[in-house]
Amino acid sequence: MKKINKSKNPILIYTILFTIIFIAYYSIFILNNKSLIWNADGINQHFSILYDFNEMVREFIKNPSNGLAEWSWNIGYGSDIIGTYSYYVIGDPFAYLSLLFPLDKLELVYDLLIALRLYFAGLAFLMYGRRMKFSNYAIILGSIPYAFSGFALMTALRHPYFINPLILLPIAFIGIENILDNRKKYVFSIIVAISMISNFYFCYMIAIISVLYAMLRYFEVRKSKNIAFIKYFSRLFLYFLIGIMISCAILLPTLYAITTSSRITCDDTQKSILLYPISYYVNLLYTSISSGSYPFWTVLTFPIITTVFLPLFIKVRKKYLSYFSMFIIFSIMLLLPCFGSMMNGFSSISNRWTFAFAFVSSIIISVCFDNLKFIEKKEIYLGGLILFCYGILGVIRIMFPKIKSQVFPSVFIGIIIILILYRYLKVERKTDLNEKKIFRAILLLVLINVIFNNFYRYSPVGNNYVKQFLKRDTAFSYYEDSFGGAEEYIKENDTGFYRIAKADNVSRDKTRNNSFFLNYNGIDSFLSINNGYLAEFSRKLNNRAFTPNSPIINFDNRPIVSDVMGVKYYISRADKNSRINSAAVKVKDIGKYSIYENKDVLPFGYVYSNVLDKDVFDKLNGIEKEESLIYAASVDSKYKESNINSIKSRLNKISFEIEKSEPTIKENKIKVKKPNEKIIFKIKDSAIDAGNIYLDVSNLKYKPLVKEINEDSIYRRVKNKIENFAGWSSGDKFTVSVSYKGLTKNFNKPDSLNASGYFEMDNVLYNLGYFDQRKNLNDTIELTFKNAGEYTFDDIEIFNMPTYKDEIKKLKENSFNIDKVNNDEILGNITSSTDGVLMFQIPYSRGWNINIDGEEVKTFPVNGAFIGCNIESGKHEMQLVYKTPFLRSGLIITIAGIGILIFLETSQKRNKYKSYK
Repeated sequence: MKKINKSKNPILIYTILFTIIFIAYYSIFILNNKSLIWNADGINQHFSILYDFNEMVREFIKNPSNGLAEWSWNIGYGSDIIGTYSYYVIGDPFAYLSLLFPLDKLELVYDLLIALRLYFAGLAFLMYGRRMKFSNYAIILGSIPYAFSGFALMTALRHPYFINPLILLPIAFIGIENILDNRKKYVFSIIVAISMISNFYFCYMIAIISVLYAMLRYFEVRKSKNIAFIKYFSRLFLYFLIGIMISCAILLPTLYAITTSSRITCDDTQKSILLYPISYYVNLLYTSISSGSYPFWTVLTFPIITTVFLPLFIKVRKKYLSYFSMFIIFSIMLLLPCFGSMMNGFSSISNRWTFAFAFVSSIIISVCFDNLKFIEKKEIYLGGLILFCYGILGVIRIMFPKIKSQVFPSVFIGIIIILILYRYLKVERKTDLNEKKIFRAILLLVLINVIFNNFYRYSPVGNNYVKQFLKRDTAFSYYEDSFGGAEEYIKENDTGFYRIAKADNVSRDKTRNNSFFLNYNGIDSFLSINNGYLAEFSRKLNNRAFTPNSPIINFDNRPIVSDVMGVKYYISRADKNSRINSAAVKVKDIGKYSIYENKDVLPFGYVYSNVLDKDVFDKLNGIEKEESLIYAASVDSKYKESNINSIKSRLNKISFEIEKSEPTIKENKIKVKKPNEKIIFKIKDSAIDAGNIYLDVSNLKYKPLVKEINEDSIYRRVKNKIENFAGWSSGDKFTVSVSYKGLTKNFNKPDSLNASGYFEMDNVLYNLGYFDQRKNLNDTIELTFKNAGEYTFDDIEIFNMPTYKDEIKKLKENSFNIDKVNNDEILGNITSSTDGVLMFQIPYSRGWNINIDGEEVKTFPVNGAFIGCNIESGKHEMQLVYKTPFLRSGLIITIAGIGILIFLETSQKRNKYKSYK
């Protein structure tokens, strides 16, 4: 196809078209009074983190002499800032633009940054298209669907930084093209560094895709450009390595944070399966052209023109062998779960790499538009056949409402495109006039298609996804009202160092990460990167509220754990009985909330005189582990030899019997035929001492039952069989709840293929609350199974955990006194009457150094989660200092990388200048 006039500015045209489409898309949110903040991770992670990031940087700008903090007590139980936030904002250039606006406008800025990311995604594709000498018309047609691709607007909108790989991928390809041409090779190093700093997780995917692209492009152009294999790939590796070096200031701390995070220590998801469920493949067909559900993060949703152009793309494949090979390879990768695991770091199955398919889709559009002169009736008929197949899928969808995709509008647009292409065959195809006409016609249809796909996804008349987004102008009040001001009252009346936890009756969803915004020291976080030591501690103690993304939550308000972790205050619903423990005394009611002070809270640092070997500790069950925390420090023998071999338990086992059971119970199997069937246990003991009641279910497993078919209608019976075969079910996730005295606790086990949420836990332990001594009980406990299926277990036990006042008092006798606490430094003293292990209420990290009387001492994990050291009796002055692990060594490597890149570029320019002379 003849190239269009170079004076036409594709960037200007793209900008105008982008603005029109974004306004049309954004109007859905405006009309429904919604912001672009997703009412889940959007508000609980991305907005709160962006706010906290702004506060930190603005504070540094205001007082630069204080330096940038490396540790924050407001992030969960305390966390490294770079290691935690590098996944979100530290390396994201767009996050820094938010600093240009007033902090109280951050909600509007959040929306603006999403628009900018989308714009730059399309612009990046446009730059790549120009680099590859596509016509202006072709790159405009490709850039719009790329900016508003299914990946960008179906998933990345929930996680704004997911748009960044769409920007970086085309630029990475430009860098590879530069190395092929042996010019401006520094671009590749810079984009590698930016990708790695921006998000290590997506950079891993971009790197794999880029290696594939580099290989394919080499074999496509090696003869025409006379490139030697070793020379080309040595250059590629060299500049890739330089890019990695430049990123090391952020990369090395990030790698440490990731490798010691709950993502690694608690990754129990099924790594791979031979094939996906049948429903996955069926869903793939529908969501290739329409929005719907996206299992395993497989997000496609192309404009229909991509599929209509496929026959032509196949016809001209020899001219564009790299692109065609990428299309084939990516298609195969979509079909096999092992690639989903590989692209997710050989972890759980997740196809977040499908952002690369958005690139391939737009390339197909650009390639085919520039090769329309080769289209014949055969390609048009084959395109029509593809549309016919989609039409059949649309008819099938009518019978199966569980399929959320609506393909008919896209098919209708595809038919119009087919008619236009057929008309194109009947006229002279080589004139600029006809080229311009068909460009305008196809562009209009592409715009309509893109707008419809997004309209259907978000509009109340479609999938109504807009309802999942936060109401406009409510982001700040979302956090400010989360505790009704109770945390402010606590901070005003207690200026010491302490932790605040929420009672179990306070909404988990409404308070996630609110410590970032409200600036208090909590115990939990909801993040992709959490401290792995703390997460394993939570899981090994059978915290029923545990998830890899939110390992603590409130630790089920278990009394000993709360004391050990330093929870001094609880915030509870005023209209609910919190039943926390005997030491929790109500301080004040603030609106809808009540404040309780924990009188048994342990000091920030305290000395254990007894040491229990870690191997012995690990053999205890969850409730025994909790009890042991009050008696002895669990330490690996290489740090401190144990002086006790066991714990004398004061736990009281409560006898019970089954009063009534709706499920069928046979030995250690429970068969639940219908959801919400109950087992009622009756307590047989005539009296129970004061304490917290626990129910423990050991080794609980679940196997879902396939839906039984009892329909008389042949149509219904066939339909049910298809649904069962296709696997349209909830998988193997389940919920088991326990109710006692008006208090209900849930245990939620995610699906084993859940990429970010699945975990294993040997026992499930429910804290049913504190009760004073009681007689003549006749009490019952209800166990409710929310999911039909077969449950197996080893044992079910009920315990009473008494109070441990004397043990608490003993630990308080040798306590650390805080003189000064900053983010990165703690000064204090301790007078200990015994040798032992000093444990601090700080999650273990090698970044913390402890100095006793001016001398640095060896640190190690205590009780599996906390930092500690050995200490001798006597009075000691102490200093704890935090330095982000590998930050300083990373900075040295970064400076070296920048120096090497400058040296290489200047020497090459010098040599080139000499050759000209």
